[in-house]
Amino acid sequence: MESDDELQRLVAQLRFAADADTRADPGDDAIPMLTEVVELPRYDAAELPHALTDVDWAHLALRVQENVL
Repeated sequence: MESDDELQRLVAQLRFAADADTRADPGDDAIPMLTEVVELPRYDAAELPHALTDVDWAHLALRVQENVL
């Protein structure tokens, strides 16, 4: 019986949360929209590793920082 009560309580919480989402003002704590399109350079196929074990993760992180940040 306790599991049924717990299940009903969880269902009620989910319904309340779903209702709160529909009532909320879309401007409140909304995730900002991406307003700028960023052009990133394409990689040459010769530069790409053939397997994940061949990836130089530190170098990749540096390239991402240079191109995105």
